[in-house]
Amino acid sequence: MRKIKFILVLLGLFSCKHNQEKVIDVNDQIKIIKLKKPEDIKSYIHKVDSRDLLCLDELKLAKAQVDSGKVVFTLKRGEGVYNTRQAKRLKELCEKYKLYFGFDEIEDSFENEYERAGCYGAFMDEVIEKKFGVGFREKLLKEADELSITNNDTINAYECDVRSEIYGLEINNVVYLSGKKFNVKRTQHGQFLNLDVMVYIDKAGKIIGYKLNKFIDDNLDFERERLFGVAVKELKKYKECKAGEIRGKKVITENFVTVNFY
Repeated sequence: MRKIKFILVLLGLFSCKHNQEKVIDVNDQIKIIKLKKPEDIKSYIHKVDSRDLLCLDELKLAKAQVDSGKVVFTLKRGEGVYNTRQAKRLKELCEKYKLYFGFDEIEDSFENEYERAGCYGAFMDEVIEKKFGVGFREKLLKEADELSITNNDTINAYECDVRSEIYGLEINNVVYLSGKKFNVKRTQHGQFLNLDVMVYIDKAGKIIGYKLNKFIDDNLDFERERLFGVAVKELKKYKECKAGEIRGKKVITENFVTVNFY
């Protein structure tokens, strides 16, 4: 099972609660353990607790890859953080420096309280710093952002330094509409179907498009398509927006809006 986890590290990889608590699965029973503030991961990888098999396995994998000539520039992914903002451009930049790119998937469940996630990425960061110098990581991240700005890449609103905003929407970007009024079908649980819509805002703070986000396999896609027109008609009422920003520059953003039928 642990081998499968590390294969995922290579394919597109990260998730964890370093400073707060760990969820330990012991004999199918969930046990939450409060943690002390952990030692900095950069220092920790040089004196790993012998009981921390997760970190030891990650280091073993990382060292084997480096020895074979594979040095990976990683972005952490997990706990609601997806790091899609710089991923596309980093793949291009890594080729320039003869690096590989991958996501470092941070674990959010552990087999015991001694395990630390993030050792794989920390080891790779150390190798990269020794090769290219201190500050190289931030330099490459900044270069990736500058490429995104220049090429008008669409950025997820949640990953902006300054988030875009659709004025007038309920908190968490929710719109409420009558399910009965629009003859909305109910799910197998007896609830009205809800819609997830991506709303695109340009650099001037104007809405430039809508997209239906379909990711639930419940055979109700036809109903979602029907209701998408209803949702867009309602969303067009919201005309005032604020553009998102990264590195002090305005960017095109993708904003997640839920249309909740009640």
